[in-house]
Amino acid sequence: MSNEHYVYEALSYEANSHPIRLVRILPGESGGQIACQLFRTQLIDLEHGSIPESRTDSKNLKGGEVRQNPKYTALSYVWGDQADTVTIQINGKKLSVTRNLFKFLHCHRESFLTERRTEGLFWIDAICIDQSNIHERSKQVQFMAEVYKNAKNVLVWLGAPTKPAAHALKHMFKRRLSPQEEQARDTVFSGGWWDRLWVIQEAAHARSLLVRCGSFEFSWEDIKSLEPEPVYYTTMRLFLGRQKSSSKNAIDELETFGAQKCYDPRDVIFALRSILPALIPIVPDYSACTADVFTSAARAIIFEAKNLTMLENTNRIGSSRWSLLESKPLPFWVPDWTLGVSGHLPVGDGRRRGESHEIDHVLSLEDANILLLRGTTVDRIDGSSAPFEETYVKNERIAQIQSWFPDCEKEFIQSNTWPQIKLGAIVNDWLYRKGKNVQTTEPVLSDKWLLLYSLQGYSFITTKSDRYGFMLGEAKEGDLVFAAYCSRYPFVLRLANTLEESYTIVGCVIIDDLKMGEVFEMIKRGGLQEQEILLR
Repeated sequence: MSNEHYVYEALSYEANSHPIRLVRILPGESGGQIACQLFRTQLIDLEHGSIPESRTDSKNLKGGEVRQNPKYTALSYVWGDQADTVTIQINGKKLSVTRNLFKFLHCHRESFLTERRTEGLFWIDAICIDQSNIHERSKQVQFMAEVYKNAKNVLVWLGAPTKPAAHALKHMFKRRLSPQEEQARDTVFSGGWWDRLWVIQEAAHARSLLVRCGSFEFSWEDIKSLEPEPVYYTTMRLFLGRQKSSSKNAIDELETFGAQKCYDPRDVIFALRSILPALIPIVPDYSACTADVFTSAARAIIFEAKNLTMLENTNRIGSSRWSLLESKPLPFWVPDWTLGVSGHLPVGDGRRRGESHEIDHVLSLEDANILLLRGTTVDRIDGSSAPFEETYVKNERIAQIQSWFPDCEKEFIQSNTWPQIKLGAIVNDWLYRKGKNVQTTEPVLSDKWLLLYSLQGYSFITTKSDRYGFMLGEAKEGDLVFAAYCSRYPFVLRLANTLEESYTIVGCVIIDDLKMGEVFEMIKRGGLQEQEILLR
């Protein structure tokens, strides 16, 4: 083997062309150097069944030409520790790969290529993409979904099993495993591949999905027969089942899978764009900063949904899993998708949003970091409790609710919080002790909260006009309560820049006697003045 390091030749991107590289794993002596051939082809030509002679990289093939309809396998795997590398041979020169990938290459050659005489032609991202070339990485990610769609199958590499796991895998389809064997087997179906982000797209686009752990190989369907199903497998199976649905909610999917592991926060958008219609317009670009990528995704979601539902779950404001998000912070209205699920407002209550064409107005400003809300200020915050922290300990839950309603007696709160939270009674008692008018029936909004699994992240607020409600986030006295077109609930806004009169969104609030439809009708009749708010 040459001491020279392999240097990638740039791919040529002509009109409507999808150039890719494929790698062939070569046979060799057991325990010897891993050697591979790397060559170029056109993805679009693979779809039509042939590779033009001009597309092959003959000077690198060294007799390994593939002229007619090559069948390749796309590898789905975890890179592992990028500092832990092993040297292999690519076209006679040195290339470093992570140890987990090296184990796959070695296992394939020793257990599959040599003994079973199977084709060793693969698409493997770490080898087939010049990872040091930002432009190439961005271009290849754009049609990576097509790579997996066109592969004859997608091979999931789970790594090399431990001895107990290998013993369990050997028998898991033949007989009932003991509890110890089940535990060893489940180590194969947890962590690693199962909690990575990119593998979701890769598995979703597979024509056929094979799973390999060391020298053990089985189909995705085989795993369905396991009893009980491993937890991580169940999660992935449910996701793949949802992919058959024609409607996919980008917000739900990003909140569900955004917290999956990845090396680059921008990949939360890039890795899911091919399976979420709202994100398809996002062009992968690794030269763009994380904040700009997340902002583009947020705008695309608002445009596709024709409403402001995305802004309702903004209690993640001010915190970020990625610290400073490089050199540029996120606009306050853009979620950090890597934080996963955050808490939700009740859905399906029929609240009126206003005309959907207003979305064009919301996104009309040239500065992508600013939204232009249209609506009216309906109130101001008078006071706010601290957000509720979910707990399963009875006394801790009672203490938190008592901090919301300090004038209520502890015994009264206790009788209305266990086992079911009866906020209506507590609110009425609080209003009574404040000398306010008490409704004869439970407040409408309290019925909504009985549908929630958790109150985590919600605070109790009062307004200058003697209204009350619950909000995601924590308000301050003087914050605006703003009813915006295309939103189900009023937003709580805080003045951010007095010179530009721009605001940040603090949260979304449910106020019992404030109906959005009635507010919009009053604007039309001239009873309330329409306003425009710059939201940063």
